[in-house]
Amino acid sequence: IVRSGVKSMAQFEYEETGSDIDRKALIEIYKAANGDKWERRNNWCSDKPISTWEGVSTNEKGRCYVLSLSNNNLSGNISPSIGDLSELEILGLDGNWNLNGSTFPSEILNLSKLNYISLMSCNMVGSLPEELLESELFRNNWKEILPGNSFEVENCEIYAPLGETVDMDGKPWNLTEEYASHKYTIIY
Repeated sequence: IVRSGVKSMAQFEYEETGSDIDRKALIEIYKAANGDKWERRNNWCSDKPISTWEGVSTNEKGRCYVLSLSNNNLSGNISPSIGDLSELEILGLDGNWNLNGSTFPSEILNLSKLNYISLMSCNMVGSLPEELLESELFRNNWKEILPGNSFEVENCEIYAPLGETVDMDGKPWNLTEEYASHKYTIIY
């Protein structure tokens, strides 16, 4: 740029990297879930690499691929920006009873690499998105999503063991017949 015969400093465009996007998303997650009250929050929201933030593991590209915040006193909500963690494969939020009243963030469905999720005992409420109920992620992880929450679940298939077992009184119980009759008893 030339003004009055004097050149000004060149302007550089800054393009966000994947790890910048992850950093922003993780900070939003921290804020929405009252991170200042977490039991383990070492290095969160600092200038240090996200790989040093407690509960965050990064891959060779420096992207968050594991977010493990189980039993960490999260409260409030899970930020929709969780859907920006595009390299996330493992999400552990179980045992955070103070997430009571929060709903399942549908943005989790944006995470195409996510193959394990645990939301057990978070006291969450609301409906689960139909896309989740039809997904392989749900089929493989329903035992880590449903218990300890009050989700409304309609028209979903839960894959459970078939065959014979015994009930709590030692009487034979045919699981194939139980499931076929549309009576679902989940004992954990």
